[in-house]
Amino acid sequence: MEGPPFTLLYADDVALIANSKAELQDKIRKWQMTLADVGLRLNLEKTEIMSSIEEPGDVSDISGTMFTQMKEFQYLGSFLSADGTVGAAVHGRISCARLKWRESTGILCDRRCSRVLRGKVYRTVVSPALPYGSEYWPVAKTHERMLNTAEMRIECEMRT
Repeated sequence: MEGPPFTLLYADDVALIANSKAELQDKIRKWQMTLADVGLRLNLEKTEIMSSIEEPGDVSDISGTMFTQMKEFQYLGSFLSADGTVGAAVHGRISCARLKWRESTGILCDRRCSRVLRGKVYRTVVSPALPYGSEYWPVAKTHERMLNTAEMRIECEMRT
């Protein structure tokens, strides 16, 4: 097996990176044989492939099962897109922040809780969910505006 950066391992997740579909297919087959040697198998239902270039042909496993080609998918909480843009990641972070907001509305909208407590809950639960993982994004002005707008909407809902 190849080491980083062409094979990424985390718990039971594996990300294989290849320069062509033929190379990827070869890596998948090697992984399947290595896993089979120790009594494990690759979960074909959960296996997806994504390509940043359009290349003819499908990728299959040892038995000939074709893998699902995805334009974007979530890996370890981050959204990855075949075209290399961060639009899917931005939308994912906004959705996550909205979810954290909804989970916390019991405290954030309760007038019986002090403003200080509500502010602390907002700053520790909701606010960090929005920029989480964005340190490596090449963010455009439109994405910045989307993130700022989402944060302002959540803050406005908290005040009402």
